[in-house]
Amino acid sequence: MKIEVNDRDLLLFLYLQSCKIATTNQINRDFYKKSIEITRRRLKKLWRNNLISVVGKGLDCSRPHAYSLDDKGFEILKRYFPDKFFIQRFKSNSPLHDLLLVDLKHVFSSKKMVARFWMENEIQTHSKFVEDFDLSTFRRLQVDGLVKLVNERNDVMYSPIEFESTAKSQKRYEGKLKKFYEVDAIETVLFISQNLQIQDLVKKVERETFPHETKKFYYVLLEEIKFDSEKITFRNQESLKLEIR
Repeated sequence: MKIEVNDRDLLLFLYLQSCKIATTNQINRDFYKKSIEITRRRLKKLWRNNLISVVGKGLDCSRPHAYSLDDKGFEILKRYFPDKFFIQRFKSNSPLHDLLLVDLKHVFSSKKMVARFWMENEIQTHSKFVEDFDLSTFRRLQVDGLVKLVNERNDVMYSPIEFESTAKSQKRYEGKLKKFYEVDAIETVLFISQNLQIQDLVKKVERETFPHETKKFYYVLLEEIKFDSEKITFRNQESLKLEIR
């Protein structure tokens, strides 16, 4: 049964394009904010019309269905927003990692200091990250996310977010950190890790590779980030603290 795509559907397509993938519960929490049954029914209709896709392989079976934007849905989105996208969207290669990023955006966006949170897919595919010279830096660095922070004095700071759910090689981290340290305009990098082993490895790389530089990376464990907490606290290796309230 065909459905007519309405304005709310278009906004849902934008949401799915930005985060690559989201579960039914995440979509209901962040977008519909209604009865979960109403959300399920609308998602099912969109799926039956090939506008969104069900993503299930490789996911934790304890999670509900996850959805991504289908090619047909993206083509409709481009017709309504012809200047918004620079290139075709990316699909999720790491569903569990990307679902956790959706939750991280939800927590960060609840804090007063966070004026904007951009997801990786927005950074890589939206035209503004090509046209704006300052923002294009974050696209080149291929960051997982970007937050615009505004403090009580209305000072603005853009901080890239790196989220590691699985450990990479030391050599790979060396290359990644060098790219951030080469950009003088970036003063802080918010590094979130799934476990302490990943955090310790990146700290070691930062100490050994940049022993004399002011430390740019501010660290926190994923388990330390709570939605209902007053603040998110990051610390660098010089005992400096960055609190996002």
